[in-house]
Amino acid sequence: MSAPKRPESVPPQALWVAEENEWQIGTILEKGQPPRGECKAWRPDGSLAATYTLDAEGRVQGVLTRFHTDGTIASRGEWKDGDRMGKFFFQQSENPTPEGYEADERTWRWEFTAQTNWAEENQRWFAKDGTPLTSDGRVLALAFDMDPVIEISAPENFIERHGAACYQAFHGKEPAASRDADALSAFWGLQSQHFDDFSTLIGFGNSRMREFSDNCWESLIPHPWLNMHEELSGIFMGAVCVGSIGDSDQVYVTLFNHLRPKPRANAVYFWNHELYYLDEVIANSLDDFAFACAIHASHESERLSDAVAATAWRKLQHKVQLPYGLQSGIELVVDDRSAQHKAFSSDIDPDGFVRSYYWRAQWLTRLLVVDSERNFDDVKEAFDASRNRPLNAVEFADILQTGERVPPTAIYLLWRMFWCKDERLAPCLQKYAKHPARVVRDLVVLIERFEGGLKGIGGIKDVQATRAQFLQLKLFG
Repeated sequence: MSAPKRPESVPPQALWVAEENEWQIGTILEKGQPPRGECKAWRPDGSLAATYTLDAEGRVQGVLTRFHTDGTIASRGEWKDGDRMGKFFFQQSENPTPEGYEADERTWRWEFTAQTNWAEENQRWFAKDGTPLTSDGRVLALAFDMDPVIEISAPENFIERHGAACYQAFHGKEPAASRDADALSAFWGLQSQHFDDFSTLIGFGNSRMREFSDNCWESLIPHPWLNMHEELSGIFMGAVCVGSIGDSDQVYVTLFNHLRPKPRANAVYFWNHELYYLDEVIANSLDDFAFACAIHASHESERLSDAVAATAWRKLQHKVQLPYGLQSGIELVVDDRSAQHKAFSSDIDPDGFVRSYYWRAQWLTRLLVVDSERNFDDVKEAFDASRNRPLNAVEFADILQTGERVPPTAIYLLWRMFWCKDERLAPCLQKYAKHPARVVRDLVVLIERFEGGLKGIGGIKDVQATRAQFLQLKLFG
């Protein structure tokens, strides 16, 4: 593009740069060479577009200011070595302008600091008269309607004591009954008012109970639209998916920890979709997690003040290990990154109680895949001998009895006895034939069909041949 007619406001030494569609001038500027040093740029109409400084390598150093066509400042920020580093603000204009405003147009001015390139921290928004606003243009002083509710809440018994009030304040309506109570009862044989209230009130997403028209294991083995091993691992954990964080990392809640031989509160974990692994235990109780969700959702939507958010987060220090997608306002408690990590990211399942049921059954999830994906070296590597040690008569009787009230224990025992071709499979099948959980009853039916001559299921073409290959590993001695 040839240079347009030079406006009177553009100095004669400025050169037209077609690629940028603007006139440019620098301390050192030769035709065909980019500007360096103190620089200015003008639009084709002659209005000043920007002032800035470029080093010898062409990187922005120091303050870069851009202007609207009417001469008012559109943005100003501090740069170092070509990266944003320091204080920034953007603001709108009363007149038409080619300069963009990346914040909500219901605000007039947007301020933030950048400690790393393209990361905005300490963000603030203002009206034209300087009134502080939320990011969507609400008057900040009137926006924190969740403060009175969160301020009096605490993690202890949060769901029962404060859950309904938080839900009503946040959503402006009474909570409806859980949509998944009947499905949970049918599939897992469990009726839990605490979990029903949790699923209904936290605003994180209802549990995702699947519907099965036939034997549920015919769909569970395999189910390709979920991450590898994820759904089966959830079954062996006795857990239900309640939503996702970030990029498809599914969040699960255990259901039966309180019924174990060593009872614990039910816990929350999430599944890493990239590692195909149970990544972290997020909380060791539904109440802790529900309180964290309430704080995060209220602060992220700018309905909770920084002061109240900080006070609320302090009540959860060392009680939750929250991933990035559930941390709104945590930096207000502990600004130092290492201390923040220690307060909210330290392992809250150090003895591995919650994850032990996942580790115990990893070899089973790797066996129950389609033939083309099964690798017996992976099965062997996933086998945890300490959690799958031989069972004497007393231990077998104890775990058999536990399985009556804890479905994932029954599922583990049934599959273990089947794959090991253990003669004690028969009493397991008899004991669990009328189990209250459909997932257990369906497994009894399926294994009986295998024992009766059913050759394959889904992508497993020959179950008996697969079992023979497994037995050659001699994992149980």
